Amino acid sequence: MPKIRINTTDGSTLEFELEAERYRIGRAQDNDLVVPDGSVSSYHGEIFVTPNGIDFHDLGSTNGTHVNGQRVEKASLSHGEEFRIGSCPVVYEGDAPASAPASADEGSAPAPTSIYEDDASEPDFSNESAGSGWEPATVTNSAAAITGLGATPCPAHMRQGFGPKAKKKQAGSGLMILGILGIVSCIAGVVMILQMGS
Repeated sequence: MPKIRINTTDGSTLEFELEAERYRIGRAQDNDLVVPDGSVSSYHGEIFVTPNGIDFHDLGSTNGTHVNGQRVEKASLSHGEEFRIGSCPVVYEGDAPASAPASADEGSAPAPTSIYEDDASEPDFSNESAGSGWEPATVTNSAAAITGLGATPCPAHMRQGFGPKAKKKQAGSGLMILGILGIVSCIAGVVMILQMGS
């Protein structure tokens, strides 16, 4: 099991096994890996476990992350390599590299296989001429046909977005009548005011 070993400034040693793929490390109690040292920021960085070791990403810490004496934002580390968060040295101890089992045909690679049942039904894409432009290939084997989302283009008049649906416009005759009544009432009001003044 891969792990990291941290030596704090007070002389204590912390060890954390890396079972998950991602860890947040820092001084705050809600981190995945808590390092109670004043030189380590509350949310110092993130550790990503990879097949080759770990990747460390500094989260803008005050005292920084250092590899070989150089302050870094990101670092990829393999078994036995050391880095420093704040003033605390950290050593990554990965799994011992497993030796691959020897096969009978160690030098030979498997032969490539075709997705078509027989080579005769495989489409021919070699008829591209310089001035002809692009033409879609005709698929002769039903297994090679494109299906699913995006397989058939949607006509432009049928495309709709995902937002709120627009209301269809009505004839508007009711609104026109209200507008005419408003104008008539305004005129009647003006006529009444003029008659009262005379």
